[in-house]
Amino acid sequence: PPVFWLYLGVMFMGFASSFCLNFWGAKFLNTHVGLSAELASFSMTAFFIAIVIGRFLSSRLTHRIAAGPLLIRWVIFSLTGFALFWLSPLAVLNVLGLFVAGLGMGNTIPLVIASATTAIPGQVDVINARLSLGAGFGALIVPQIIGVAADEVGIKTAFGIVLPLLMTMFVLLFFINRAAKDLQLKHQANA
Repeated sequence: PPVFWLYLGVMFMGFASSFCLNFWGAKFLNTHVGLSAELASFSMTAFFIAIVIGRFLSSRLTHRIAAGPLLIRWVIFSLTGFALFWLSPLAVLNVLGLFVAGLGMGNTIPLVIASATTAIPGQVDVINARLSLGAGFGALIVPQIIGVAADEVGIKTAFGIVLPLLMTMFVLLFFINRAAKDLQLKHQANA
């Protein structure tokens, strides 16, 4: 159904954003922020630790909040963290932004899969396979674009690609959740 393609877009953009930080975060911290190569590489552990913490928190929060609305909240974390990472003039705030972004970005895969399989029952295998494919393409394509762009315009400007990805994710999720609420109200009215 059409809503699946929206979920696929969210998965592509979310995974692409995460892998952009994964692939190029240390380079950004080294060349733009001014950290030594060793410290920049070590600082990336903040991102990966945050992914683990974010997923743990989500596993607890999904008992009280549906996956779709929870995912929107995590995208706000991703946006906020990425903006801090990308725009801050202070290294400690860049690393803090990386951590906050990791809290949000780590939840893309599990919460998109949970939301999509709930919204489209009976097609779990197909949904998982296609969402995994979309995630893989996101991880393959967008970080390469940043690499090429960084050669031309610098790493800071090249990282600007991530912001519209995260903003588009937020907008798509807003419409997906709104459509889900409308569908739920329609089912309640028919019951």
